[in-house]
Amino acid sequence: MIKKETKLIVVNFPHNPTGLVPPIDDFMKIVELCKKNGIYLFSDEMYRGLELQNGVQLPSACEVYDKAIVLSGMSKVYGMPGTRVGWLATQQKDLMYEINKFKDYTTICGSSTSEILAIIGLRNGNIIA
Repeated sequence: MIKKETKLIVVNFPHNPTGLVPPIDDFMKIVELCKKNGIYLFSDEMYRGLELQNGVQLPSACEVYDKAIVLSGMSKVYGMPGTRVGWLATQQKDLMYEINKFKDYTTICGSSTSEILAIIGLRNGNIIA
């Protein structure tokens, strides 16, 4: 049962620290619950790509729900925490605009060295991960 004042549901798959990846049907039930109630879904996908079973990977939440917000980065899967590079993804253009404004207000710029290293890591993800 969802309370009327619920605005956001947070999930973490693969789960830290257990590695749990729910069956796709269960994940989609969470998505449908959010859709039905107009609730944002915040999906921490920092460990996406480190699933314990080959071939068992959920779709990214922002691929299946337009009000999903996804968090990921270089530190876990790519083993590059020193780059301090991460990202949010969402289909919500207005929300992303507000997030970018806040980031611009709190951060002058990212480290160009970190950004170059992150690009190298992303391009070589199949080797690193």
